[in-house]
Amino acid sequence: MEEKSVEIPKIKGPLREQDSIRALLELLEQQGMEQEKGDVIRMADHIDSMEMQLGTVLKELGEVKKQLGVMQESKVKLFAVNTIQKAEHQVKTLRFQVGEWKRKFVERAEQAVFDFKEKGKDALASAVKGMHLTQGLQKLQSSLHTVMLSMDQKIDRMGSMAEELHVAKGHLKNAFLEMNGKDTAKITERNPEQGIIFQTQKVLFQSMRSIHKLEQKTERLQQQIGKLEERQGKQASLKDTLQELGRKQHLVSLEKKKNRRQRSGKGEVKAMKEETTITFLASECGEFHGMGECIECTSLKEAFRHYQRFCKRSPQMVPSLEFSLHHADDPLYNEGEYPLATGEKGKELLSYVPYYANHPLVQEAVRELEKLEEQQKRQKKQSRER
Repeated sequence: MEEKSVEIPKIKGPLREQDSIRALLELLEQQGMEQEKGDVIRMADHIDSMEMQLGTVLKELGEVKKQLGVMQESKVKLFAVNTIQKAEHQVKTLRFQVGEWKRKFVERAEQAVFDFKEKGKDALASAVKGMHLTQGLQKLQSSLHTVMLSMDQKIDRMGSMAEELHVAKGHLKNAFLEMNGKDTAKITERNPEQGIIFQTQKVLFQSMRSIHKLEQKTERLQQQIGKLEERQGKQASLKDTLQELGRKQHLVSLEKKKNRRQRSGKGEVKAMKEETTITFLASECGEFHGMGECIECTSLKEAFRHYQRFCKRSPQMVPSLEFSLHHADDPLYNEGEYPLATGEKGKELLSYVPYYANHPLVQEAVRELEKLEEQQKRQKKQSRER
């Protein structure tokens, strides 16, 4: 199936040169809001840098795809091309999301200037806060980390696949020799630093390293802006508060489990399911929730209905259906959002996080989603037959 290209929203020139950003920076300087001005500048420069570096990664992936195109057809080539195409699609999606965030950044700067003219300095401070600088960086970091992990997985899979093909080829050769009454040969070790697979792995590693550097830079900027906000006496985010509660809950949960194990060695999985709850999130923009409508539901059926609505209305924003565990026995997975999907895609996503893959609430949600998707297919089929 031919991959559909997604048009990236274009803002010509660096963000600092946009009229709305320049007007906002001048206003912030006039009002003595140096911290806010610094935050806007750092964020603008980072978005521009990220967009440019992702463009470089795409160019590198495109070059290796061209090189693969002229090689002789083989299973190895097919696997390598398929892997590069998947990586390319991930980076294109990420670059689209950065472009969309760039467009929103300009729009919010315009709104901040308008609010100041209408309501004064207090409204300006609120509007800058409403640009969601920290939240935007958190989402960017999460997206970069996901793509980096996926590339790492692809590199490992290519190595395993090449090894399997090498061994299979050796066995096939020996079978042919045996059929002709000749002595079989010992299967030699594969040189991992030669051939199509190695060249493809090398490019993927370079791309992964570039994305990892962007992730680290994004994390540092997020921490920097976060510390400045704390100095102003801003309260911790709701997510941080919930995570702290989750850590306390974890200690209580461990103590309860210890007591239960002393009384009986049974029922731990059932107890975990009773203590932990799950909610679902339908987001119009999967990577940057603040860019569109975002609805949290206790019912997967309701969240799925909103998700389908977003897919019809805003497919270019790549809507998402996610889940969150609450009061999880491991605080690392408490209150975090993670994609919920079925089929091979769902298995692959969950394979990255064994805790989720093995959790009974998540397994139950996957089964329910499969039923909802099957029900939707039947309804579409009945509609076409009428």
